[in-house]
Amino acid sequence: MLTYVRYALATICFAASVACLALWCDTILDERRLSVSYVSTSLNVMLHAADGIGNIQLSRSRLGTSVVGEWRFTSSHFSGRASQLHWTGGHEGALGRTRTGVFFPLWYAALLFALAGVASLRVGRRFTLRSAIIATTVVAGLLGMAVIL
Repeated sequence: MLTYVRYALATICFAASVACLALWCDTILDERRLSVSYVSTSLNVMLHAADGIGNIQLSRSRLGTSVVGEWRFTSSHFSGRASQLHWTGGHEGALGRTRTGVFFPLWYAALLFALAGVASLRVGRRFTLRSAIIATTVVAGLLGMAVIL
């Protein structure tokens, strides 16, 4: 049973890694600004992406809203640099936080999710040469994508 839980966790981590890489490529190559949000009666969760940088914001909903749970997606053209985004404060490609959230390069999130996926698959009593080679290959591939930027 524990094996299936590990595989499920690894699948979710790898899917999140691929989603971050897709957002990264889409916002850089197509010069797009994407926004996905989930609005409920008590909490708003928003993911913004533009110019290869992502931002996650958490905020409380206003009292009196009758929305049970709603997803929103917007996409618009963005022909600027990361320093023009209001959440980065001029720190292009850096990690940081705002009043209501955090911002980060999307390749960094992809790297963390991929490493978490590899770690969840390779959790065991022994650390083998095979696990070291797999982890090194994943890290090298994701860092190579970051260098291409």
